[in-house]
Amino acid sequence: MPRGTQIIKGTEYVFESDSKWNADKQYGTHKRTYIGKMVDGVFVPSKRHKLQTALDAATQASPGPVPITASARTFFGATYLFDAIGEKLGITEDLQSCFPEFWKQILSIAYYLIMEDRNPLSGNGKWFSPQFGK
Repeated sequence: MPRGTQIIKGTEYVFESDSKWNADKQYGTHKRTYIGKMVDGVFVPSKRHKLQTALDAATQASPGPVPITASARTFFGATYLFDAIGEKLGITEDLQSCFPEFWKQILSIAYYLIMEDRNPLSGNGKWFSPQFGK
């Protein structure tokens, strides 16, 4: 909407003009909405205009996804996730204190049972270190 100013009794007011065409009556109409005043060359909005602007901004803001500004691609396996979970929950520390010689092997068995749930424990020797049976 075009804006303009009008001086009324020595005060300069700012208004927005809205023009419409009335198709039934075949003539145009316009409406002025006063939105504030000019004080020393600076626009001072009215309370009604401030509230309407805030309402318009709130209704236009969508709670949808936020655009990503930066991205990074990192590759970590499932064991990294399990290690982080074990550290956060304190499981790794408890295994180290209870089983100082075999705690890594116990974690290895647990990881294997979680990730290879359909395969038997004896079916894959690559998961286990050779000193576990000693």
